[in-house]
Amino acid sequence: MDNIFENFDESIGVDGYYQIIRNKLFPLSTKTSIDGTAFPLQGQTFRKGSVFSRVRPLSFEKVAEFREANVKLSEFYPPNPKAIQIPQGRFNGQNTRTLYLADHPFVAMKECAIEDGQYFFLSYIKLRTDMHFVSLEKSHGQVAVMLRQLLSSKDVKFYSLINKINDELLKFEGFQGISYNSVKVSEGHTDQTWGAITSTKNIAMSGEYIKNTELAVSWICYCDEDYKIYQHDLFRPLSNKKKGRLTRVSIGSNKSAFICASKKIMDELNEGSKRTRLLLDKGYFSELNQSPVKFIYK
Repeated sequence: MDNIFENFDESIGVDGYYQIIRNKLFPLSTKTSIDGTAFPLQGQTFRKGSVFSRVRPLSFEKVAEFREANVKLSEFYPPNPKAIQIPQGRFNGQNTRTLYLADHPFVAMKECAIEDGQYFFLSYIKLRTDMHFVSLEKSHGQVAVMLRQLLSSKDVKFYSLINKINDELLKFEGFQGISYNSVKVSEGHTDQTWGAITSTKNIAMSGEYIKNTELAVSWICYCDEDYKIYQHDLFRPLSNKKKGRLTRVSIGSNKSAFICASKKIMDELNEGSKRTRLLLDKGYFSELNQSPVKFIYK
């Protein structure tokens, strides 16, 4: 199938592209009918305790501010649209909260276009519940191929169309968002600093489910040449009883304590990830064996 989503064609426009996909999905629809469809859709489950990476670029001013003042837990999550205007993204409309996470920190950095000489937050976010995400990577059929091509397009002009498709056609009860492969890092990629990148999977979690995640840890990091990162300040929630309160360990004030704290949390996360993947391999989660059904009213 030819890829019509490599470059956005203004003569077709968002509505034109949308109708192309909609007509493929609902070929029997008429102006006076209610058309239903079901198509093979790949669902992916991530178990409670799964850990993902999130990156947020930081200006030099923000780094100085965060080192001198208390940092709020909200700084590690998408902003509240009532306080800050949120720009349109791949899976979020303007002023719509969506939590973008990556299965690998290198992918998270690339998705956020981190460059040499830049500071950023590198956070690890943990799921509090089992979550299910719509995935088209292994789905079959003409519609699935077309949607994969759209979702993997590098042309940002397609963002409005992707948002429309996501909101109107790809949201189903029981699913918390979309999982998709990175458009910045190809599968099987090997980096000279990071080595083999084991996963290029990203997830875009709908805003209403962000409450079902928790911050495990975050560092203020600096990106040096060859994409080497240097960690400076560590932030971690104190406890479940002290929600919103963070502890901070700075490498500048106590290097040994910083190294010890960083190693301890990474050992905990790695052990938790191994346990979670083992449970998934044994099938200790709910299977997604239903075909999502969507009705369109005209």
